[in-house]
Amino acid sequence: MGLLDSEQTAFFDSFGFVVVRGFFTPEQSGRLFREVVESLTGQYPQVCREPEPAARTGAPVDGVTSYFLPLMNPVTTPVSCALVNASPLRDIAEQLLGADALVKPPKGTYLSNASPWHQDTAEPHLRAVKCVVYRDELCAADGTLQFLPGSHRGDLAERLAGYREEMAVDGEFHELGEERRWPGFVPSLGPRDVVVFDPHIWHGSVHGRARFSWTTSFVAVPEGPEERAAARRYIAQFLGQDFVYDQETYPYYDPRWSGRDAPSFAGRMRELGVL
Repeated sequence: MGLLDSEQTAFFDSFGFVVVRGFFTPEQSGRLFREVVESLTGQYPQVCREPEPAARTGAPVDGVTSYFLPLMNPVTTPVSCALVNASPLRDIAEQLLGADALVKPPKGTYLSNASPWHQDTAEPHLRAVKCVVYRDELCAADGTLQFLPGSHRGDLAERLAGYREEMAVDGEFHELGEERRWPGFVPSLGPRDVVVFDPHIWHGSVHGRARFSWTTSFVAVPEGPEERAAARRYIAQFLGQDFVYDQETYPYYDPRWSGRDAPSFAGRMRELGVL
């Protein structure tokens, strides 16, 4: 029996996301975000100095004030590693995928900006779910994720790609323009909650303040060459975005994680060519 009930799985299948309330205990959430915050502030001292943006100012947002770190070090980020190795979170992902899962490395993230409406991927042959946890209670005015329910597949996803191009804002990204043009559904999220969504769904983050999050993706073990190619591209997506950080201290796949005591699915990832 899966961890999600039939109503939750039906909600995910129909709308492309589901919020799992109370997934973490306060102690578990605290340990996870100690890892996230200590890693990010240690690597990026400017995170401690970033001003907290005021919500709903209407001022243009640069769209780039964000910091990311892979958290696959089993010594310094053991809680993060445990969540992707073997945990109820992995069980939920595999229940929704209906398949064994590979993992896209978890990341600690600091955001103090908005995000335009987008899909994480439009790969038709990719089967994956993405998980996001925030350190603090967030609502619409705080920059929590918003979704367009049901936009993860079919004609609607394709029509929205055309709408995105047609409604593109010239010059600087503007939050109020994104809010006016996209009618998002905004789930309130807290540090004990996990939102799990199909990376094909259209989503964004409008308005907001400084916020820490933890994210990871689980990818169904691919079948056939097209799924294998899509899985490789999605898992390696982060590496092509030119983030500047100490890659020796924070490798995308830490050799200590993928070595002798690696979880069983690591062998599948070697076969796929991502380790």
